[in-house]
Amino acid sequence: MISFGDVISESWPSIEPFLDVESLISASESSRSLRDLAADPATGKLKASVVKVDCFQRAHEAYNDGLNNWKSAPIRIPNYVPRLLNALHFPALRRLHMGFPRNRTEWNGAEGLVDGAHSSTLPILADKVGAASNLEELVLHVNSLLPYEEGGGLRGSLDMLGENLAGALLARNNKSTPPSCGLRKLQIFNEELLGDGLHSKFSSDFLAAMVPVLRAGVGSLEHVLALCGDMPSSNDRLDSCKNFFSAILHLRRLKKLQLQLKSIHSPLLNDLIDASTTLTSFPSDCIEELSVMAFRPRSQEPQNPIHFSHSKSIYPFLSLLYSVTTLETFSLLVPPECWDEESIAELNHLFNGSPSLTSVVIDFYGYEDASGLLLDYLASFLERKESTSGLWINLMHMGGLDEESNSFVALRRYKFYGRDGGHCLCKDGLGTWQFRMCD
Repeated sequence: MISFGDVISESWPSIEPFLDVESLISASESSRSLRDLAADPATGKLKASVVKVDCFQRAHEAYNDGLNNWKSAPIRIPNYVPRLLNALHFPALRRLHMGFPRNRTEWNGAEGLVDGAHSSTLPILADKVGAASNLEELVLHVNSLLPYEEGGGLRGSLDMLGENLAGALLARNNKSTPPSCGLRKLQIFNEELLGDGLHSKFSSDFLAAMVPVLRAGVGSLEHVLALCGDMPSSNDRLDSCKNFFSAILHLRRLKKLQLQLKSIHSPLLNDLIDASTTLTSFPSDCIEELSVMAFRPRSQEPQNPIHFSHSKSIYPFLSLLYSVTTLETFSLLVPPECWDEESIAELNHLFNGSPSLTSVVIDFYGYEDASGLLLDYLASFLERKESTSGLWINLMHMGGLDEESNSFVALRRYKFYGRDGGHCLCKDGLGTWQFRMCD
């Protein structure tokens, strides 16, 4: 006869990943069978495979909406995040999303929200994560920590976080696990919006802390997303930015890379380009999606805009794609100074070398193509993709086009049908040209 405990044991692995921590605690308290499954027998700590802690803004929104779940827990429960981290059995963790919200704290019989993540949550996580040897997905929002970084205030905890996590990942690698095991997804959000609402800063210490993690995941990481502010919060350890990008570019199983820089003037763009010069090609032979987005300012520049060093040519980065044949989606937004004849020529290699390429978004920010070859490459690419379904192309703000050239005349007359409709060459509101889906 099959017992209730047998049924629970068999179905638990498919149920547990969908339970938030509070539900998991409630389930463990409902029966002995569930308690044995939900808690580590040696330590009594909670064996949660998925733990999510939202950033303060989202947690507060959930609280105001009356949601009594994991989203609002940091607002409702005193010292929730530190207590949660101390209660977890970290070897069971597979997915961790950490937003470092404010803590609800009690003192003198009263309660209030305190910005204590830098002095409580971060040090605890940095210590405990050394046991997270089975982690497969990590999402870190460190935005709320950045106001406390001045003078290296976070450096010790951030370095410990990176070193301990890298140690845990390497310990798993040394157990002869298959390449598909290990940390596969890393997403970091490293931006503090400044008072002018136009600029933001990033932590170079945090990027330095992620370098050993990336190196430990060189054979397992498949998806990396990094969102960073415009300017460094300090001038210390700026070499770590180049090391951070170099570690990403060296990943051997990378399938999806998304880099988002919050300004076209960010010095991180030059760090990425410098890191590209340390390789001749991508080590990964399975890249499917590649996106580098250096965004325009949010609105009109302030009276005293922040200026950065002149942007370098994007050619070294594009040249890494010369032998890539698996690319399906490519997005690139960089300043016009990054473009030159060599860079434009590399686009032709990209168009020719990736038979699976069906989505291309490039913003030239008004760059004037003196070579006159950009439209020739585009026309040739479209000719080869004539019968390809689901094609999406958006080439924006192309300046200086030769309106007498054969390619220009042909593209003006031609309406190419791709995903969801027709594409055509048309003028935009800035007086530059765009090849995009049109009405």
